Amino acid sequence: MNELTQIIRAYVDGELPAADAARLEEKLATDADLVARVRFEERLREGVAEAMTPVATPTAVAASVRQIMATAEPASDPETAEAAAATPEPETSRVARWWAGPPRANAFAVAASLALVAGAVLFGIFGRPIDSIQRSVGGGLISEIAQHVSTEHEGCSVSADAHVRWTTAAEAQAELSIALEAAVEVFDLSDAGYRFVGAGPCQLPTPSPSGHLIYAREGPAPDGCSTTLLSLFLLPNPPDLEWALGNDPTPWEWVVVGEQPECRARVAACTDGTLAYFLVGCDETQLPRLAGLISTQGLANGD
Repeated sequence: MNELTQIIRAYVDGELPAADAARLEEKLATDADLVARVRFEERLREGVAEAMTPVATPTAVAASVRQIMATAEPASDPETAEAAAATPEPETSRVARWWAGPPRANAFAVAASLALVAGAVLFGIFGRPIDSIQRSVGGGLISEIAQHVSTEHEGCSVSADAHVRWTTAAEAQAELSIALEAAVEVFDLSDAGYRFVGAGPCQLPTPSPSGHLIYAREGPAPDGCSTTLLSLFLLPNPPDLEWALGNDPTPWEWVVVGEQPECRARVAACTDGTLAYFLVGCDETQLPRLAGLISTQGLANGD
């Protein structure tokens, strides 16, 4: 993390000394890129605060734990029981002692594991590795969007500059996070030989705004493909689209929702629960790997 990023984050958190904050605010008056970075950090914190809102323990789970605690109390001899009855132990002390006791170690581990699993399911930690992308027949809105992003990607292949408004990852993340009202990440696909070129807004067939991230393949285009470009479209996840991906889609699990045999382009889609993603490219041997990189980074940032 560079020094400027640390300063911005301290400023957004209200931890920057007054003199330094004043100097930063002077720069904000004339530096649009700095404004975008500050706005991105503010949006990011709002998203984190919303995601960290406590989730109430399900009634059935709480009742089950209480039942286990009630039935697992160790038996005691009569004299000990009589003495205990004469001087009742505070409830908080009794519960703490119960959890700490060796006979309950396994029960505690199970309960902790169940809590972890519940959180994992909620936040998509258990998204399957992308060894291969599943195929989906698709229909309705998802097919319409798949066709639209294919056309947009084809136009981008002819003239990428016309589709690029922001050329840096920081600027793209900041502007798209504001437009889509959700934390947007420009994924690092360099491990698969793709570099970020730029991003811009686009208009998909939904009422919500949408964005377009553009990557270029290092080296020649894949065999049978006329472009080295890869497109990743993203938009707020509409209910109709979520239904098309499954009544309860697993976060970051990709399905193929469109194909263009004439140029070997494939359209894969997934959701993180907040945003929907459409990945378009004709490098079909790399598509599963690219999807896997995106999912891995998305899951890591969602922890």
